[in-house]
Amino acid sequence: LKEIQNFFFSYFESIKPAIKTLEMAEHRYQALFQAARDAIFIINRDTGVIIDVNREAERLVEKTREEIIGIEALELNLFDEGLVDPNMIKHLIDQPPPIISRIKESIGTLLYLEVSVNEIKLGEEFYIQYIFHDFTDVYSIEEKLKEHVKKIDTLNEFISIANQATNLTKLLNKTINSIIDFLNLKGCCIYLVDKIQNIASIKAHKGLPQFFFENNNNIDINENPYKIVFSQGV
Repeated sequence: LKEIQNFFFSYFESIKPAIKTLEMAEHRYQALFQAARDAIFIINRDTGVIIDVNREAERLVEKTREEIIGIEALELNLFDEGLVDPNMIKHLIDQPPPIISRIKESIGTLLYLEVSVNEIKLGEEFYIQYIFHDFTDVYSIEEKLKEHVKKIDTLNEFISIANQATNLTKLLNKTINSIIDFLNLKGCCIYLVDKIQNIASIKAHKGLPQFFFENNNNIDINENPYKIVFSQGV
């Protein structure tokens, strides 16, 4: 019996360094997992149940870890069938990370999230790791840049029209076409103001019914509501 005890004691002593190494590795993993700046969810592939999340994931869905662990992913507004369906998961793993949009419920703000999906095997079980990277700030900047470029292109088009026009009527007609295209309008008119007589007259129009032109061709710029535009500015 003593020999058996000595054997197990000796065996335990021999594997203590390995156990300590594994414990240190686990602590390092948990530290990195919890400190990650992206939201991470670990989900059982077969059941769809969430088994682990980090702090950023708690902040993203505005729930505590205790409220999240053990529920199905689809119970969170963050997930939908397109993210958890087994066939879609294979597609998501093989393809570049998609960008999805979700509403931050507490403030009603639209978030843009880049989703990376990986499959993990632990023993006989398979798990899916979802990493949500908040792309909102970058997306907003890109949209603002696109809008800025669009405005510059429109301004350049107006300048080009002005340079090419040989008379005022031609200039106004080309300008009104550009405005309709830029603002996606069905109709538009351009008034020119005679400040001596305080009258604004339609000098170019497109897409408007004839009765509008007849009834609004000449208007007093001092009358409401026209003075808001012509006298005070918008």
